[in-house]
Amino acid sequence: MQELITISSKAMGRSADGMKLVETLNAKVKDAFAGYPKLAGKKVLFSYIDPKDLSKVGYYTSHDTRPGFLVSAGMTNPSLVEQRSAATKAFYETISSEQVDMFNDVDILVTYGDPDGSLLAAMKADPLLSKMPAISRGSVVTLSNSTPLAASANPSPLSIDWGLKDYLALYAAAADKVS
Repeated sequence: MQELITISSKAMGRSADGMKLVETLNAKVKDAFAGYPKLAGKKVLFSYIDPKDLSKVGYYTSHDTRPGFLVSAGMTNPSLVEQRSAATKAFYETISSEQVDMFNDVDILVTYGDPDGSLLAAMKADPLLSKMPAISRGSVVTLSNSTPLAASANPSPLSIDWGLKDYLALYAAAADKVS
């Protein structure tokens, strides 16, 4: 987000306005996260799990804005994401569900899915995915497919004002389930 604002404002000859917008948005993000102190330091895995194919777990590396935004605000990446991100420039990778124990340090799992809870139920019923502590205890954020809130996972100047508090409330509810 910051890079987009900086480049765009420079191209329009309004670098100072761009810097001011970045500062304003950073302050709003900081204030919003301060309202949810239980999120600080939580290890968050931003993933995509296909409900039609539970044989693999897709996840976004630290090169992607989704987890990058959360980490910049005080959350942390799980160990596997840190290790794999250091070894690649890819923004997305997958592992086999047979290796789900590599995510044992995940506090909060975030994924896209339907709001009816069917994905979480399917993951809890799966003999492999159910072994991930975040799934078994239900500390999962499901961002409803094709909604503005799901689009807010990629922060923008508009989404921060519009949906950040609702977005963080989902994470706080998942954090409540972490012991």
